[in-house]
Amino acid sequence: MPLLSFRNKLLLSMVTLVAIGSATTLLVTQEKMREAYEGLFDDSIQAQIKYIPKEQENRLSEVKRRARELADSPAFVIALQSRDGDQLYRQAREELRKVLGGELERGPEDVAAAQRATATPVPPTARTPMAPLAPAPAIAKTSRPAGKQAPAARVREAAFVVFLDQTGKPLEPTNPRWKPYLRSEARHSFQQQLTALITTLRSLPAQQVGYFDVEFEKGRKRLLEVVVTPVLDPETQELLALLAIAFPYFDRGEQTLSDVSDIDNGVWLYDTLHTRTIVDQGARAELTRLLPRELADHPNEAQPDFIIQLGGVPQRVFYAKINPDSSLPAAYKVGLYSWKNAHEAERDLRRQILALSALTLLGALILCMVITHNFTVPIRQLVAGTAEIQKNNFAVRVPVRQRDEFGQLAESFNAMAEGLAQKEKYHHLLNLMADREVAEQLLQSPLALSGETREVSIIFCDIRGFSTLTQSMPPQKIVAVLNEHMTALTRIVYQHEGVVDKYVGDMLMALFGAPKSYGDDALHAAQCALRLLAARAELNRTSAHQIHIGIAITTGTVVAGCMGSSDRVSYTVIGERVNLASRLCQQAGSMEILIDENTRERLADRAEVTSLPDMRLKGLTDSVHAFRLNAITVKAPSVPI
Repeated sequence: MPLLSFRNKLLLSMVTLVAIGSATTLLVTQEKMREAYEGLFDDSIQAQIKYIPKEQENRLSEVKRRARELADSPAFVIALQSRDGDQLYRQAREELRKVLGGELERGPEDVAAAQRATATPVPPTARTPMAPLAPAPAIAKTSRPAGKQAPAARVREAAFVVFLDQTGKPLEPTNPRWKPYLRSEARHSFQQQLTALITTLRSLPAQQVGYFDVEFEKGRKRLLEVVVTPVLDPETQELLALLAIAFPYFDRGEQTLSDVSDIDNGVWLYDTLHTRTIVDQGARAELTRLLPRELADHPNEAQPDFIIQLGGVPQRVFYAKINPDSSLPAAYKVGLYSWKNAHEAERDLRRQILALSALTLLGALILCMVITHNFTVPIRQLVAGTAEIQKNNFAVRVPVRQRDEFGQLAESFNAMAEGLAQKEKYHHLLNLMADREVAEQLLQSPLALSGETREVSIIFCDIRGFSTLTQSMPPQKIVAVLNEHMTALTRIVYQHEGVVDKYVGDMLMALFGAPKSYGDDALHAAQCALRLLAARAELNRTSAHQIHIGIAITTGTVVAGCMGSSDRVSYTVIGERVNLASRLCQQAGSMEILIDENTRERLADRAEVTSLPDMRLKGLTDSVHAFRLNAITVKAPSVPI
């Protein structure tokens, strides 16, 4: 894949920046809009949460007060202690008539009085009580202007009034005239639910509100709001009975809230959703599926992020306990908040931002193309010039077209190319005049090759009979023969980790261990010497001139460093081992290698040698014991000539 040009990169960067800016703007705006809608949602939730206890208190405060007064009545306690069901229901009717109506509105005396007035006996089976759920009207007497009649006030009607003893058994009246009011499958179901909770009810610390659902018609349940009041013995404070008053649950704010806002709501109890405003069957089914899991995971907290999808539109769901302090079964107020308007507003905003971003991007591209036109030409020239530098063409120059930063860059490039050309010339000359390893260290730091004591192995290699061989050759031929010879030998020295110290006429001097040691320098020197003989023998088979060499190797401590004058220096070594190597080389025969005792000791049993008689060498006071090196048992690396 080809690399992008500078211009294309700049265009791509501009597109990316505009895209990032547009995306950021879109995300931030959407987030702000979402926060605004969530704020409305939270306000609605808080309104609902604050509304729940207030509305409950408005509905039940009078009932709770009257029920508490009844439970504290001495006559009522006596009736409970005597288990007089008739008296219990009679007192309940008298005390609670003003707040209940309905179930206890008419007692046996009322039935008897009606019979006497009509003089028509009514058989027990024909006595029909007031429907438990029918409204019981009462007239509120207030002062009104003449000619205007006061409107009828609605008296809260109880569905059931039930008394339970400590074991959960209902306390029923004995008078048969009460029986028609107590015979009902719905009432029996309600009493069974209370009895099933008797363990919890016995331990109620005070009056509490609970919620039950009872099937009044086949397949149709009604939600009941129940006030449970414990009746205690005034002396022992032991539980005598429980008074349970159940009302059909009616939340006046449910329909109102649905009408004035986007929230539909209801009550969740026993895996059943009771609602008049959530009419969508899909919503009911989804809530019925998800609410049990949500309530199990978070039983005591509202979850504003609980979302269901209906027709592709998210609906946010909240729920809150409507009897949080009660030990009775938990009931939850459930709200369903539609985000349809929020989605439509967000979609419109997204279209507007994307359209504006497209126009901005188009303008940015046009402007960027105009600006980058003046950039690309000098950059391409610099790229082409750099490619020439990489090819070691230091003569390349780029034109200076402008007097801005690009012009300064072109001038700097030309100056750099000129400097590189000069440096390359010096480097080439240095490599020719000194060993390459010495040259590299000199380039890195001239102080690195200052004088030091090192242990090295030294090779002297000399041509035998060179004067006789070249006495009739022209100078150019002599130089060509020497260059061919020294080139082959120098390559072998390098391949064995050696350094060429100097060329003296037809003699080559090489070092192993200075200026850098590669370890086991004596072995490297011995292997190199054997390879020098082999290489010379190979050249003699192809060369027009037969050349024979003699080699000497010595090992020991020398002084190494750059030596010479303040104007010119060369890296070399000096010491007794150097002189010995020179003298041994003079004693070596044609195609023969001589080594000293130190080298023999370093090689140990890895070398095959022949001991020679002690020698008296010029310039040395003591005789020298030398060895002829025949072979190295350690396999040397295969090195091409």
